[in-house]
Amino acid sequence: MTGELQSLLAGMDDCFVVGFTGIDANQVTTLRGTFRRRNVTMRVVKNSMACRALERVGREALKSYFSGPCAVALGGDSVVDLAKTLQEVSKKNKNFIVKGGIVEGRIVGPETVEVLSRIPSREALYSQIAGAVIAPVRNVAGAFNALAQRMAGLLEAYRKKLEEGAQAKGAE
Repeated sequence: MTGELQSLLAGMDDCFVVGFTGIDANQVTTLRGTFRRRNVTMRVVKNSMACRALERVGREALKSYFSGPCAVALGGDSVVDLAKTLQEVSKKNKNFIVKGGIVEGRIVGPETVEVLSRIPSREALYSQIAGAVIAPVRNVAGAFNALAQRMAGLLEAYRKKLEEGAQAKGAE
């Protein structure tokens, strides 16, 4: 088991340690369903085994987060999605606590999970970028449209003036 955990932690750039003291079986089932839908894996680990595995892979700083009943949460589509999922579960269940973890190979505290959870999703960021790129084009198109409408209005006024002038000459 320690070898399996060691290989898991050695190859993982993004994971979080969570505490779950006082969570009953029904809540665990609900958590697993939520995690499954979001492609998140939560593995309950024995603290002593986790600490030995962390020592072997050179991530001793993470050992301080392994106290009480703990699990390692990993997966999701991105570290931001993982953080959002954990933060959402933590808000719904006060006994589920994000203790800290590894983000891009660096040890982070629980405050980092909160910050990551506030980052917009990848799709939202793409939409914002697309909107920023398209906005100037839309503004130029709007300016050309306004210019064309103004020109059409001027031509219409000129046409009416010519018609009125022609009618005035015809009446004489």
